[in-house]
Amino acid sequence: MERRASEPIVALRLFADRNFTLAQVIRFLGGVGMVVAATFLPQYMQLVHGASPIASGLLILPAMLGMVAVLVGTGRLISRNGRYRIYPILGGATVTAGMLALASGLTLIGGLGVGLLMQSTTIITVNSAEPRDMGAASGSVTLWHTMGALYTARMQDALIDRLGAESATRIGVSVGLLSPGTRDCVKADIAILMVRGFAVWASK
Repeated sequence: MERRASEPIVALRLFADRNFTLAQVIRFLGGVGMVVAATFLPQYMQLVHGASPIASGLLILPAMLGMVAVLVGTGRLISRNGRYRIYPILGGATVTAGMLALASGLTLIGGLGVGLLMQSTTIITVNSAEPRDMGAASGSVTLWHTMGALYTARMQDALIDRLGAESATRIGVSVGLLSPGTRDCVKADIAILMVRGFAVWASK
């Protein structure tokens, strides 16, 4: 489809550049880490472990602060010395360590890794494109983040499988309506199934 479109979302000729292609792969993987830390982890803590919104928000605060600090610092370093190859390597290693550290509730490392990846891959992406493709290259920077919406859409099916269609319809299971308040308003047996369904979906 992108080959036939007169104005493709992302021109496929951009992927002929090895640096561009590698940057998109790295950015996609880094985006997964960011979505996990910023979106799914707070939901998991609230729905499965019963944490309050404030407590789950404080859990990801170190990741957000670390990511912003590294984004700013990395940008300044790259503009100063013009070198950016080392940052995706450091970012990938740090994100990997950060995902492992999530088991102990430590989110700062993941945030640092995502910050290293996001800034450097953005610069690589833009620098790899010709002037005529600059807009498409810039758009590809955020394209891969939207893939998280496809993963999120699976949550409804996973919960329906656990609850059964009748129970799911009764409590109005959907990504938009599901909340800790929903869990507290249903019968205990349904609440247990709902929590288990969410836990199974989040672990995949």
